[in-house]
Amino acid sequence: PFIKQNCASIPSTLLESILFGTTKGSYTGAKDTPGLFELADGGTLFLDEINSLPLALQGKFLRVLESHKSKRLGAVEEQEMLQDMIIAAVNEDPEGCVERNKIREDIFYRLCVLRYDIPGLYRRKGDIPLLMEYFRKHYNKKFHKQIMAYSSEVQDIFLAYNWPGNVRELKNVIESAFHNNHTAILTRNDIPNYILSRLAVDTMHAEDVRGLPLHEMLARYEVLLIEDAYRRNGGSLTKTAAELQVSKQNLAYKMKKYNIR
Repeated sequence: PFIKQNCASIPSTLLESILFGTTKGSYTGAKDTPGLFELADGGTLFLDEINSLPLALQGKFLRVLESHKSKRLGAVEEQEMLQDMIIAAVNEDPEGCVERNKIREDIFYRLCVLRYDIPGLYRRKGDIPLLMEYFRKHYNKKFHKQIMAYSSEVQDIFLAYNWPGNVRELKNVIESAFHNNHTAILTRNDIPNYILSRLAVDTMHAEDVRGLPLHEMLARYEVLLIEDAYRRNGGSLTKTAAELQVSKQNLAYKMKKYNIR
């Protein structure tokens, strides 16, 4: 069997009973229920975000790893278990979790027999086109749509963006684009505005702005935001002003000031 559990999605008060199981009468309403260790007996148990596991519970977890025995809450005797494969994942730097006392040091060394550090999506840009195609097919099926492709501009945006939320963020952005789209091609107009705004910031950061006064750096950022919104709204002053939540007069003044056409 392959059993998976996200440790951050369950209240800490319930995690122990979920991992180890319960015996009838161990507390009010308790029933004879196997825990995840029992369910995964002889198979694989995947614990995601193990850094959310309380330290006291990590000690009991370590005992299971070392002894291959598990005891339900309220039980008298331990149960002998077959050799399980334990896979644990963290969403933070593991050594940092140890230093901040979020992961016990003995648990860390016990689990690091085989370790894989998965780089952020921004460091493996070659995966992005593959993931885009996978999610396009996935959401076509889920939403009963016939989106045929991404525009070349969307592809450039996705490859230029740094994806701080990694694959989960990419997935959510594509889902959002599917909801916004009413044609066969996903375009720039379907992409959430925050992506384009952050990309504008990243573009500005890529420039050498060291030594510039603050007002000039802010002006450059303002130009990028106005140009992007103006282009996205098809050159409509009214729609651009509404999106940026400024008056048409103020927007027209800024566009004249910055020579934006």
